[in-house]
Amino acid sequence: MPQLLQILCLCFSLVFQIQAREAKEYDKDVQYDESKLPPYDLPPLLTTSSGQSVETPEAWMQQRRPEILSLFANLIYGRVPAPAKPIEVSYEVVLEDKGFMDGMATRKDVKIHLEN
Repeated sequence: MPQLLQILCLCFSLVFQIQAREAKEYDKDVQYDESKLPPYDLPPLLTTSSGQSVETPEAWMQQRRPEILSLFANLIYGRVPAPAKPIEVSYEVVLEDKGFMDGMATRKDVKIHLEN
């Protein structure tokens, strides 16, 4: 019986390896060597999409940064869906050592709870 179980496990692992290898065949259009890419220009970082120059931190935070984040969300990473129920965050100090590094620092181990 144990020998039969080993043979079945071996067969399943071989099947999954073959499927994983076949799935990689679909990735032939991926270019990993950057020297083979055609020349391209990145958009100017401190110029908004309307052509205005970003000169203050407020303009960066209110105009250009949201534009760049939107480009990443739309073109690269996608948008993270909003949770149906808000995420509740709580913290619990598990350990506090005020004598850490001969009293020069306080070490705290904190457990972070995320509930949805």
